[in-house]
Amino acid sequence: MFFKAPLKRFYYSSINLLFPLRCLVCGKDINQYETIPLCEDHIAMINLIKKPFCEKCGRKLSSEMQAEYICRTCRDTKWHFDRQFSATVYNEVMQELVHFYKYGMRNYLASSLAYFMIKFMDDYIDAKAIDAVVPVPLHWRRYLYRGFNQAYEIALRFSRDYSSKISKGNLRRIRYTTPQVGLSNDERK
Repeated sequence: MFFKAPLKRFYYSSINLLFPLRCLVCGKDINQYETIPLCEDHIAMINLIKKPFCEKCGRKLSSEMQAEYICRTCRDTKWHFDRQFSATVYNEVMQELVHFYKYGMRNYLASSLAYFMIKFMDDYIDAKAIDAVVPVPLHWRRYLYRGFNQAYEIALRFSRDYSSKISKGNLRRIRYTTPQVGLSNDERK
């Protein structure tokens, strides 16, 4: 165990010598990464969601609503889910990471995106309450185009950290839908 950290540094240094790493957003050289292939400036721009947020939908709440923890929309709406959340604020850096992952065929980014979910879960969610991780399936045509199901790949990494089982095959996408990128909120419904 004593040699693990130096060996890891040697491994990453050797890889970086042969294949120099660059920040996915700005292209600036980075020395090494273990979790996120971004420069320090862009890593600093990633904001994890912090309380207060709605315990039902995950929406950020104003400080005066802290005592309730359920937003007005969720109190007035019957949802078909128990709970949802976002681990980070969806800003320009996260948008770039997600787009590189989904459309740039960079499957290795699943670990980076799962990292944020795991960090959020460690801070706010009781992992023992997770019965199973259920990734949303892709339509078979989109799966053929992308070559992988991004939700399943993130769920796989996430479930390893929490020793949760992945419930694959319980959901099936039967209708092919238009990709949502570039659509307004109303068009996405």
